[in-house]
Amino acid sequence: MVPVVERVQPPPVSALWLMAAGRKCLRTSHVGRLMVEAARLRTVSETDRTVQAAWDSDEDHDDEARDPMDVRIPVPRAP
Repeated sequence: MVPVVERVQPPPVSALWLMAAGRKCLRTSHVGRLMVEAARLRTVSETDRTVQAAWDSDEDHDDEARDPMDVRIPVPRAP
């Protein structure tokens, strides 16, 4: 029996960035730096989803129409 290896797919932003960097490679960037940047983009993407979920679950905000790309980070308030 052949083991099934699951491939990890990068998010679209990371994939596009990596493809663009590979196409115009001037041999000044190495793979390690590209992978670090891809990981950073993934982290930002995950943070955006977390912030959006927190915003959507907040009952105190107005029911205003908003741009889905307009991410608002909740401001902590002093007690």
